[in-house]
Amino acid sequence: LKVGGNRIAAAGAGKIAQSVTRFNVLEELDLSGMAAGGAALVIPALPMCNAVAKLDLSGCMMGDEAARELSCVLRECDELASLDLSGNDLSDSGAAALASAVPRCRGLVLLRLNDNRISEVGAARMAEELQERENRRRRGVKVELGRNRIARQRLVERCGDAALTSLHFEGAENAQSQ
Repeated sequence: LKVGGNRIAAAGAGKIAQSVTRFNVLEELDLSGMAAGGAALVIPALPMCNAVAKLDLSGCMMGDEAARELSCVLRECDELASLDLSGNDLSDSGAAALASAVPRCRGLVLLRLNDNRISEVGAARMAEELQERENRRRRGVKVELGRNRIARQRLVERCGDAALTSLHFEGAENAQSQ
């Protein structure tokens, strides 16, 4: 289901939330660019969409509270392989909430968090959780953190060079070390 870029408001998002629960198989759900608040209405329905492999919520301006709600729901989305939360005004708080869900998301291989407000604090938390996931012998997750507020030198000081191997900064215009 691809409805991205349509700036769907709350009423439309509510209808989408109702309808996605009726799909037995829904490989891709693209809700990118949904109006602020709309994504929060769809999040509770996600566990009922058993086979969603790709979820795009980029540009929805969800914020940290919706990220916390999403982190609770992600633990039930076994088939989810790709999650795009770029451009959602997420800070370290939202990144920490998502990081806590990553080790339990068995199928997740790609998490896009580009274009948010995440600093080295949130990136370090994500690196710690990725390490825990690897310790559980689960496949790795590529986490994209380009164009955030991450000072790489501070990130290395915080959690060592290992953080830079699990986090990716493609297209990064991250903060320089100061």
